[in-house]
Amino acid sequence: MYRTRTNEFLEAVAAEIQAWLPELKTCEGHDGRFDLAELKRRALKTPAVLVSCGGTTSVEERGDEGINSTRQWTAFVLTRDAPGLSRGEAARNLVDALEFLILLGAIRTEEKTGVQRQSNRWGLRGVGQPEQLRSQNLYSGTIDKKGVALWAVSWRQTLSLRPLTEEEDCPIPSHVYLGQAPEIGTGHEADYERVS
Repeated sequence: MYRTRTNEFLEAVAAEIQAWLPELKTCEGHDGRFDLAELKRRALKTPAVLVSCGGTTSVEERGDEGINSTRQWTAFVLTRDAPGLSRGEAARNLVDALEFLILLGAIRTEEKTGVQRQSNRWGLRGVGQPEQLRSQNLYSGTIDKKGVALWAVSWRQTLSLRPLTEEEDCPIPSHVYLGQAPEIGTGHEADYERVS
């Protein structure tokens, strides 16, 4: 299946945050802002970090048929009270750890030179350095009444984008298939009927 650079980036960020902070009960990509309405809609195990792409802040042409797209990324931190640690303290601890990880990342050895560098491009090629890191406490009385602390750690980071090659799958399905339970999912592809 084709993964866009945005999806690949979100997966890499969530995986590295989970590896850096193994005590997280939930660490995954999220489709937008996380707020009180989302909190009411979703049951999440805490502590949690949800990573989201907020959109593009600028685009520039590279001259090689590609573009550099600078995106706004946000890691939403959600905590509850735990024995010996209040939700506010837990959230601030996670924000501190995320700021360090986002800005500096893990120490990596460059393949070509063998030189160790500390930067965070999330183990991906074609990704710029994180910039304009900031954190925001999203406290409100209503959120506090829900027994949680909510923070947003945001930054900008550039992805190099290029056109699809003929060998790559289209990122948008061109056909719709219909299946009927229980003959659905992997192993039942032949049971699906094409409807468009």
